[in-house]
Formats: sequence, C-alpha cells, structure tokens
Amino acid sequence: MSMQNLTAYLTILDQQYQNIIQQITLLQYELARYNKLRKIIDKSLKNKIKGGVMLPIATDILVIANSINFNRILVGIGGGLFAELDAENTLKILDEKIQEIRNRIEDLSKTAERIRVQASSIMARIQRGTVEQRVPQDVKSAKGLNENLNINHS
Repeated sequence: MSMQNLTAYLTILDQQYQNIIQQITLLQYELARYNKLRKIIDKSLKNKIKGGVMLPIATDILVIANSINFNRILVGIGGGLFAELDAENTLKILDEKIQEIRNRIEDLSKTAERIRVQASSIMARIQRGTVEQRVPQDVKSAKGLNENLNINHS
C-alpha cells in the first residue's frame, strides 16, 4: 500500500474512532439517565422519597411533584406507543434497557480498541515507510561496499 493510501486509511480510521467515542459518550449519558430514573422508582417502592420530585416534561421544563403514584407509569414500547405498567414491571423494563446500553457500550469499546490497534499498526508502517524511503540508497551502497571489500559477516 502506498504512503498516500496508508495516510488516507489512517484518516478514515481516526474518523471512525471519533464517531465511536461520540456514540459511547451519548450512551453513557443515556445510561446515567436510566439509572437515575431507576433509582427514583426503586426508592418510591420503598417509600423513601421525601419532598418533591422534579420530572422533565420537555427539554427545559420540569414539573415538581410532591405526591406521585408510581404504580401507574407510562412506558414507551416503541412506535410511539405507551403501556401503563406498575413500578415493578417498569423496573424490569428499565433493567433490560440498562443492560442493552451497557452491552452496546461494551461492543463499541471493543470496536474502538480494534480501530486503535489498526491505527497504531498503520502509524508504524508509515513511520517505517518514511525511514525506508530515505534509507534504501544508503543500504544499497553499504551492501555494494561490503561486496566490493569482500566483507563476510559470518
């Protein structure tokens, strides 16, 4: 592979790596939100919530609720549809979602590591190629010199 192709491939790998890191960051944020929600519902089952709870209803709008019935929770089931579940079933769904996100983060992390290893290998090839482009003439003259002087490295 030519030096130009290696450099182009390295650029592509870097873009893929950055994309994966961004996905992992977003998934970690989503995971934190699910964990926080799970904690709130879990505390409600144990009657440990004191005071109000702030619930987001839009991007910049929160509702402060002093009394919440966690036995009636609307849970998105896909396609814009919702199902009314009790707290225990909601926790089961949250646990599944949390595990899915963790698995996705793990898969992406493995992919990012494979890309990092590939990029390191290509960087080494580029560095060797740079050296090889400068060295061959010297190596050829040294080889010719050794042959002319009948130097034997045995």
